[in-house]
Amino acid sequence: MIEETQGIILRTIRYSESSLIVHWLTEDHGRISTMVRGALKPKSSFRGKLDLFYVCQLSFQRSTRSTLHNLREINL
Repeated sequence: MIEETQGIILRTIRYSESSLIVHWLTEDHGRISTMVRGALKPKSSFRGKLDLFYVCQLSFQRSTRSTLHNLREINL
């Protein structure tokens, strides 16, 4: 299920060579964590949009197995 909300980036953690885990504070869902696959690749659409305390409109796919969701899209 894909959900959209507005949130503030609280923390970013490098997960692998090209992926990040981002912790958000959102209006609708409280504190959530998302996996951003390919965020550190040179041609990624997420480059320059995932800095601390940015207020963003985000779209993520909720995970049924864990509390780590997949980030799909972000707009500043």
